[in-house]
Amino acid sequence: MTGHSTSEYNKNWYLEHREHCREYHREHYLKNRVRILKKCKEYRVSHKEQYKDYIRHHQLNSRIIKISKRRFYGICELCGKEILNRPYWHHWNDKHPERGLWLHGHCHQTVEVAEKNSGVVVIPLYEKIKELIENEYKN
Repeated sequence: MTGHSTSEYNKNWYLEHREHCREYHREHYLKNRVRILKKCKEYRVSHKEQYKDYIRHHQLNSRIIKISKRRFYGICELCGKEILNRPYWHHWNDKHPERGLWLHGHCHQTVEVAEKNSGVVVIPLYEKIKELIENEYKN
């Protein structure tokens, strides 16, 4: 084993025995499923903030089409309230999904319904913010 680091050796060993490892881990999970799920739930409760951050990151970065969204600061860009649950990315043009707002559920639903029912949103603040974002991308 001269000239090889331990991590390189382990990586190579795993690649050669991948199927065996998968089978072992599958059997281990099935045998210990109840205990593993209980531990996962306990972790989610005891590390609520870290888990919420993990879920938020996963939801924002695991879309099929990755787009470069504006930074999320933890507040609704329409009403200014802190978003404690899932943030919603609202975009108004399917050709440019990167142009949008971070909203909480209620504001997102309000804007969606207003756009679908009338075609023109009747929320002046939303229209102003939308115009500012459009101008950001023009420059």
